[in-house]
Amino acid sequence: MTLAALVALPAGAIQGYAGFGGALVSVPFFAILFGPVHGFAMVLIVMFLIQATLFPEAFAHADWKEVTLLAGASASRSASAFCFWYPPIRRLSRGAWASSCSRLPYL
Repeated sequence: MTLAALVALPAGAIQGYAGFGGALVSVPFFAILFGPVHGFAMVLIVMFLIQATLFPEAFAHADWKEVTLLAGASASRSASAFCFWYPPIRRLSRGAWASSCSRLPYL
């Protein structure tokens, strides 16, 4: 546990200074000390609790017009990625994509 605390202190300093990156430092060491599943879970829970304390102030200061625009763009991108990588949908769309691409030279 002492070794875990020695790893967590610099990770916390990086997280506090930059606002991100604490997990990048701590997860590899915690995975070696506690195993990959438990090490990642420990870091995930701690980071979630730390970020949860910052959420109310960030929620109050958010520019909701910009957040809505970015969330919509992200959702549409995620949906298109899902449709591309999900095998049943990919099989269905493969014929349509191939037929539309075969017509490109004639346009």
